[in-house]
Amino acid sequence: MAKVRWHVSMSLDGFTAGLDDGMEWATRREPDTQSAMATEFMNSLGAIVTGRRSYDIATAGHRSVATLHRVAWKGPLFVLTHRPLQPWQDPTVQFVSGGVIDALETAARAAKGKAVGILGANVAQQCLEAGLIDDILVHLVPVLLGEGVPLCGVRGLGVVGLEPVDRAPSGLNTDLLFRVLPRVQREDSATWREWRGDDQRVA
Repeated sequence: MAKVRWHVSMSLDGFTAGLDDGMEWATRREPDTQSAMATEFMNSLGAIVTGRRSYDIATAGHRSVATLHRVAWKGPLFVLTHRPLQPWQDPTVQFVSGGVIDALETAARAAKGKAVGILGANVAQQCLEAGLIDDILVHLVPVLLGEGVPLCGVRGLGVVGLEPVDRAPSGLNTDLLFRVLPRVQREDSATWREWRGDDQRVA
């Protein structure tokens, strides 16, 4: 059963992307200022799952998903999508259409015992709603966007408890690590039972 870790940049007023999915505010950082905590977090990952929206934004204006999220990533990358795609030439990118569990299981096999990272608001919110995320690394950026894509926009989600684990300066940003506390409600989720109930499929 692979650990699922959400990696996200957030403005001080709680947005993970600006108007028209703008991310320029999140990628302005002095070189060589990434915290040791963030480096350790990234090194713990064996594969990453992101959504089609993040993929489209990345390939349209940032050349790659890794560039969009300012993540130095060269490992397996899985894009969850339900829309037809043109063939992709990068062998490290694979498209998965069977839903979030299928994407996580495929990524977990590729991760070979390491954690699965989550990038992008939509996939992260699906995982959060189903109680699948173990911890969250937030890069808190000192900027106010006013509007955009909120960190958590799931209606009816209820309260999700977070336990502060660590924090560290990262240039002008602040890196915050939280453990997601167990929720009684998530045991009623078929998605949660499917992911947590069968260790063999992600071994």
